[in-house]
Amino acid sequence: MTVHTCHAVGCNEPVDAKLFMCKPHWFTLPSNIREAVWHHYRPGQEKDKRPTLEYLGAARRATTWLEAFRQKKLREWQQHADQNPTLFGF
Repeated sequence: MTVHTCHAVGCNEPVDAKLFMCKPHWFTLPSNIREAVWHHYRPGQEKDKRPTLEYLGAARRATTWLEAFRQKKLREWQQHADQNPTLFGF
């Protein structure tokens, strides 16, 4: 049996098949993006593997937003580390 995992890039957290993401990633998304994913979710699509195009679009927007957010946070962390080289004992 295949394990369904979070759709966030690089996350392998198992989640129930009807869920799109693990809790930490899901609640990182802005509420309007979460609402769009749920709005276009069709009960049973996880079983028949036939999501609507609207759902796929909302899902793509969610993963794209989350990856952009992650990249922004990584740049901020790197900038902070560059400005504070002794912060980590280097």
